[in-house]
Amino acid sequence: MSLLSELRRRNVIRVAIAYAVAAWLLIEVSATTFPMLRLPEWTATFVTVLLLIGFPIALIFAWSFELTPEGVKRDTGVGAALQAQPRAPKPTAALSSDLKSIAVLPFENMSREEANEPFAIGIHDDLLTHISKIRSIRTISRTSVSQYRGTVKTIPQIAEELGVRTVLEGGVQRAGDRVRINAQLIDARTDEHLWAESYDRQLTVADIFAIQSEIAAAIAEALRATLSPEEHERLETVPTENLAAYDAYLLGRQRMTKRTSIALAEAVDYFQQAIEIDPDFALAYVGLAESYELQGDYSGIAQDEMFAKAEIAIGKALELDDRLGEAHASLGRIKTFTGDFEGAEPAFQRALQLNSNYATAHDWYAILLGRSGRLPEALAQFKRGLELDPLSGIINHDMGYILGALGRFDESLAQFKKVIEIDPAFPTAYWHIGQLYSAAFGQLDEAVVWHRKGIYLDPGNPEIPASLSMVYLDAGDDVKAKYWVDRCMTLGPENSWSIGATEMFHLYRGDAVQVPEYASKLLTNSPNSWARLADLRNHGLQAGEYSEAQARYEKACLIWLTKNESRIDRTNYRPAIDLALILQRKGERERADQILDRCLTVIQSMPRLGIEGYGISDVLIYAQQGKTREALAALRQAIDERWRTFSWYYFEHDPSLESIRDEHEFQSMVKEIKADMAEQLARVHEWEANGELAPIPKSLE
Repeated sequence: MSLLSELRRRNVIRVAIAYAVAAWLLIEVSATTFPMLRLPEWTATFVTVLLLIGFPIALIFAWSFELTPEGVKRDTGVGAALQAQPRAPKPTAALSSDLKSIAVLPFENMSREEANEPFAIGIHDDLLTHISKIRSIRTISRTSVSQYRGTVKTIPQIAEELGVRTVLEGGVQRAGDRVRINAQLIDARTDEHLWAESYDRQLTVADIFAIQSEIAAAIAEALRATLSPEEHERLETVPTENLAAYDAYLLGRQRMTKRTSIALAEAVDYFQQAIEIDPDFALAYVGLAESYELQGDYSGIAQDEMFAKAEIAIGKALELDDRLGEAHASLGRIKTFTGDFEGAEPAFQRALQLNSNYATAHDWYAILLGRSGRLPEALAQFKRGLELDPLSGIINHDMGYILGALGRFDESLAQFKKVIEIDPAFPTAYWHIGQLYSAAFGQLDEAVVWHRKGIYLDPGNPEIPASLSMVYLDAGDDVKAKYWVDRCMTLGPENSWSIGATEMFHLYRGDAVQVPEYASKLLTNSPNSWARLADLRNHGLQAGEYSEAQARYEKACLIWLTKNESRIDRTNYRPAIDLALILQRKGERERADQILDRCLTVIQSMPRLGIEGYGISDVLIYAQQGKTREALAALRQAIDERWRTFSWYYFEHDPSLESIRDEHEFQSMVKEIKADMAEQLARVHEWEANGELAPIPKSLE
C-alpha cells in the first residue's frame, strides 16, 4: 500500500498509462504508414523495440523527477524524505489506538531557498490550525511537532513520543506566482499511506487556504471523522486575501513563539504591518494582542499598559470574527491578569468550545483555575494541554509551577528540568528552578546560580533580576541586592517586578519615606497585591491610621471584607491575616478572631513551603491570638522544614509578631537563620570570585 501511494504521488502510474497509450498509437501508425512509404520491414520492428526499451526509462524518470513551477527538477520532496527515514516494521505498544489522532510534521521547504523557509513554516502552522478545528480529531500542537524538523527518527518513533496513531508529512514549493504543496497521511501502526495528494496552484492567499481546507477535509474523511456544518464553514473561511499581509502575519507568529523581549518587539512590528496592509485581518489582531500580553511578561514594559493595548486589539479581532477560539482565549488571559476572574472563565470555555485542540487555551485556563485556588482542576487542564502539546516548553513550565503550588516540589523540579531538556534556552525555567530552591528547599545559594543562568539567557526581562535582588536580601547582602534592583529598574521602571523589588530594598534599608511611595505606585498596577497592602498597613498602624489602613483593603475589592461575607480561601487568606491585626487595633477583637480561625483552617490543606506556600502564616495567627507557645512551636517547625523566604521581613518588620519578638527562643531562631544565610552567602561569594556563575550580560554590566 505504501509503494502504491508513492507511485501515485510521483505520477509513475499516470506516466505508465500515458506511455502505453502513446506507444500503442505509434505502433499502429508505423504498421500502417511504413509499408506505404516503402520502408524496410525491420523499421517497424525497430520502433517497437525502442518503445519497449523506453518504457522502464520513462518510469524511472517519473520516479526521480517532477514537473515544478520552475521546470523539471529532481524529486527531493516527501518521497525522498520518506526514503531517508526507514520505518520500523512493527508498531510500538505506546502508539495511540485512536485513529482520530494526528501529528502534522513540519513541512519541507522544497524550494531550496532560505528566503522561502518562513513561508513553508507558515503553511505548516496554518494547516495544523485548520486540522485542529476538527473537534473529533486530537491534533498535536505546533510547539511539539516543530521539534521534529529535520529529524531522522522513524514515523513510529515520532508517533510513540507524541502519543498519536497517524502522522502527516508534506512539502512546500514556492516559485514565482505558483505554489506546490505535497502531503501524505501515514498510519504509524501499519506503515500504510491512508491518503496522499499533490496540489499545484496559483500563489494567492485564496488558493493557499483552499488547499489547506481540502487537505483538512481529506484527512477527516481518511480518519472517518465527521465534520459539523460549523466546522465546514470555519475550514472554508479565508482570513485575508492579501499575500503581503499573510506573509507579515506568518513572520509575526514565528517571532512570537521565541518569547524573548527582542523577538516580541519584532512580532508586534510584523503584526502591525499585516494590519496596515489589511485592516480586516482578524488573526493579525489576535497575534498583536498576544504579543502585547507577552511583552508584559517578558519585557520591561508596564503590564497594565500592555494589557490595555491587548484588550483593544482583541476587541477588534472579535468584532471582525467572533468565531476565533484564539481570540476568546486571549480575552480570557487578559481578564485573568487584570483580576476579572468571573469574566475570564466563560471566555476560556468559549475558546475551547470553538477549538478543543487549542493547547494554549487549556494552559491559560489552567492558570486562571490555579489563581482561583482550584488547583486540582488546574492540573487537569495542564495535563490535557500536554496531551495536545507534549513538548511545549511553556505548558510543561506552567505545570511545573502548579505542581509546586500543590507541594509536590520534587515533581515540580523535575518538570522544570524537563523544560530545559526540551529547550535549553528557556530562561524562565531557570528562574523558577531558582525560586524553587529558595522558597521550597531553603537553598538560596543554589537559587542565585539558577537566577544568573536565566538572566544570561534573557537579559531584557526585568523579572529575573528583580527576583534575584530579593534572594540577595534574604541572604543578607544588600549591596548585591542594590546592584540587581538598579538593573531591573533600568530595564523596566514601570514594570511591577521592578517597582516591587525597589520597594523591598527600601524596606530592608529602613527607608520609611520611599516604602509607602513605591507601595502606592505598585498598587496602581496591581490593586490586589497583598504584600503592598501589608506594607501600607504597617505604615498606617505606626501612625495610628487604622480606618485608613482598612479602607485600602476595601478599595482593593477583597470580597471577604463585607460583614455579611465570610468566605476565606487560599486566594485571600494572607491579606485576611493582615486585616485581622487592623481590626484588633480598632477593638474589633471578636471579628478578628473569627477571621484568624478561618485562615488557620484554610492553610491546614496547603503546603508550608514553595512560592504558593503559606510560609509562617500559622505563626502570625498564633502570635496575634496571644498563643505564644503555639507560635514559637510553629516557627521552629517552619525553620526545620527549611523555610527561609523573606525571613528578615517577618523577623524585623511584621507587626503581627510583636507579641513574641522579645522571647528568648524567638531570638535564638533568628540567630540560627542569620548564621545559615551567612554560610550560604559565603558560598555564593566564592562562586562569584571563581567565575563559576553564569556571566552577567554586557548590557547589564
